[in-house]
Amino acid sequence: MTAAIEFAWQHRADSLLLLDEKRGRAIAIALGIQARGILGIIAAARRRSLLDFDETIARLRVHGFRIAEALLVQARTSLGLK
Repeated sequence: MTAAIEFAWQHRADSLLLLDEKRGRAIAIALGIQARGILGIIAAARRRSLLDFDETIARLRVHGFRIAEALLVQARTSLGLK
C-alpha cells in the first residue's frame, strides 16, 4: 500500500489510485491523490453502460472477492438498481 501511495503521489496530476483498503484510501485522499476502490470503478463503468453491475460482482465473488453487503446496497441504490 505504501509504495502505491508513494507512486501515485509522485504522479498525482494524472493518476487514479485503485485501492480497496479503507485506511489506505483515506490516507491517499488526505494527500490529494484521487483514489477509488474496485466497487467505485465498477459503478463508474455501469454508469457508462459498459457492464452489468450484478453480473460483475457475482463474477468477482466466484474468484474470492469479498465486499460488505451494506456497500453493495449503497452502490446499487446510487446506481438506481433495485
